[in-house]
Amino acid sequence: MRNDGLSWYNALQGSYNLRIRSGLNLNTNYTFSKTMERNGFLDNLNNVMQQGLSSNDRPHKFVFSMIGQLPVGRGRRWFNGSHGLASQLLSGWESTAIFQIFSGKPWTLPGNVMYLKDARNPNFTWDASKVQAVQPCVLNWDNTNKITWQQYSLDYGCSEANWIILPSYNPRYTPYYDGRVRLQTVRLMDASLNKTTRIGERYSVQFRMECFNVMNSFFVNTLQFNNDPTNANFGSILKATVSAPQSNYPRQIQMGLKFLW
Repeated sequence: MRNDGLSWYNALQGSYNLRIRSGLNLNTNYTFSKTMERNGFLDNLNNVMQQGLSSNDRPHKFVFSMIGQLPVGRGRRWFNGSHGLASQLLSGWESTAIFQIFSGKPWTLPGNVMYLKDARNPNFTWDASKVQAVQPCVLNWDNTNKITWQQYSLDYGCSEANWIILPSYNPRYTPYYDGRVRLQTVRLMDASLNKTTRIGERYSVQFRMECFNVMNSFFVNTLQFNNDPTNANFGSILKATVSAPQSNYPRQIQMGLKFLW
């Protein structure tokens, strides 16, 4: 029941549309943006609110779409003189395609740490079975005022700390999200092929074939890098544990037939 929260969105948007005489429409859109929010409290005793990136922040988004009639059949480039059944089968085909690429979600930061220095892993790759986006070099500052290395940090070969786990009585010092570490860039293409055939004046038959994720690409879209600094997998994702809907679905093809009257 408070009204302290705030969110705002700034963007530069550009689009280019082209209509070709042959019946082909091309649409291109690009957005460069930043989504911020102020919500929740880092320190509610001192009224210090959290302010930073939103989980919906996607700095870059590019979308290309195409709608066009195939150049075959009556009145088209090829087989334009066809008649009868051949004309019915060849004419009226239309295809669509949508390709999009956009930035992944920002990483959810842990709340019980102090971020000492840039922890991005310079050897980070999505091709590994264990995707280690963050250097897990963590010190633990316990409630007895003793500071020690986490054992997994020593096993990793850390010599300088990127993080320090704080005693339990500390407020939160980190914002909710870090835009420097993000989930995979999304690259996705969908396409369809459809045809509507008229039967007399009253009836028509529509055929559709649709393909989602045409390139059968894989990307992690919701499962975050581990943000528990007491866990040996801190700052990583184990690919073997990821499946839809935490990742995208594999290629799907569906066909449909509709009779209209």
